[in-house]
Amino acid sequence: MHKTRFTVVATYSFLALAVLLTALLTSRYSAAQAPGSMNIGTIVPSHWPSPAPTIMRPRYGAEWRQIETARGSYSFSIMDQWTTAAETNNGQLLFTFLDVPSWASSNTTIMPSDLNETNETCQAPLQGVVRPGGDCIFAEFVTALMQHECGVTAAPSTPLTGSVCKIRIFEAWNEFNDGQFWSSQYTDMAKVANDAATIVRRYCGDCTFLGGERVGWRRWL
Repeated sequence: MHKTRFTVVATYSFLALAVLLTALLTSRYSAAQAPGSMNIGTIVPSHWPSPAPTIMRPRYGAEWRQIETARGSYSFSIMDQWTTAAETNNGQLLFTFLDVPSWASSNTTIMPSDLNETNETCQAPLQGVVRPGGDCIFAEFVTALMQHECGVTAAPSTPLTGSVCKIRIFEAWNEFNDGQFWSSQYTDMAKVANDAATIVRRYCGDCTFLGGERVGWRRWL
């Protein structure tokens, strides 16, 4: 009798726990994908979550080192898949600058050595442009990205508006207070963010530029 009662109680306890865990998991993941939400966990554009989030941060194929494989050599094929998927699902992309290419730096967390050069002459797509404060290598990448996503070959006379640019939300760097993503000085981070924001806004008049994400509870600046 006692054994039967114990078995029944244990069975009901297990079922109750299962129902609770299912409710918690369903609530957690459905909330994460609800309209008006943001997703940063989808690795590839072909695996778009449902229901679709309003904002998606692309991952694979969206890192600097993956796009610019050598100086001036760009591959946007995977980024194009992300923008197409976003358009199909009525969403927007949040592009996060991340990972310095190995040809530009010995460490993906450290900016190229030209970051603080004086009167540096840039290469394409900024051929012949002299930047008093340097940072040509990064500026060239941001410029190439904006030209591609905005469908132009040069900076417009006035910044484009009306959703012309396929990406309109940008983030200065991923978790810049985490050494595995950024190990340079914070003053360098400030310069990188300012340089990127200046170029983004030169091309896109209705773009949003976020200062960057800090590790720990995902807080944006």
